[in-house]
Amino acid sequence: MFGFKSKKKPAPNRIDKPYDSTAWEERMPVDFLQSVYDKSGWESAEGKWRQRSVDKLTQRVIELFDLHRKPVRVLDVACFTGDYLGRLMEKKNMSAMLDYTGVDVTPKYVQRSSERWKHVPNATFKVASALQLGFPERSFDIVFNSGMLIHIADPETCIRGFARTARHFMLVETTVDPAMKEDIRDENKSGDSFIDRVYRPGYIEKMITDVAEIVEKTDVPYQHVVSTLYSCKPR
Repeated sequence: MFGFKSKKKPAPNRIDKPYDSTAWEERMPVDFLQSVYDKSGWESAEGKWRQRSVDKLTQRVIELFDLHRKPVRVLDVACFTGDYLGRLMEKKNMSAMLDYTGVDVTPKYVQRSSERWKHVPNATFKVASALQLGFPERSFDIVFNSGMLIHIADPETCIRGFARTARHFMLVETTVDPAMKEDIRDENKSGDSFIDRVYRPGYIEKMITDVAEIVEKTDVPYQHVVSTLYSCKPR
């Protein structure tokens, strides 16, 4: 996702420790990951799919605000340090249209988000796992998740949580890249039992269609990767 490459392959007989989806601060300290994000997160090919996601999220916020004439509640799952919020707030009149909540499983990411965007009164950040969203049913107008599912060994639970908490839309971005799975495995960035399946086209899409209606699907090429954004209405 961020262009990381393994520096060395594991020894053939190495026994990997179990993948821990909550251990991101160990693998990616916030300052390091933010510097990578600042450099490549919104530039070149990688920036195109992220900008596509921001534009679609903006469109959905405007649609719902125009329809209901009240701030649109958005849940950004795996928000890191709030880069998507920053891009949203650049849009005209967004401060009046948006009621934003960002959650991430990594406390130091959430702390940085809270500090970084403390001047935005319509934004809240909390520590929460995508596998266990502690929010009531239909408590957000839009649930947004970008680029996280390839790092989760149980994406179905996440997707069901998105659908449960979304009232009007869920926007889910994921990436299919068969060539990347060895790097993901070697760097302990995903569960070994999961990565051989996640890169099959349609694997995540099937999970989404079990709980939501896909109303729009957009693909953006990213090097040898295809980034897909699903815009869905939860059932």
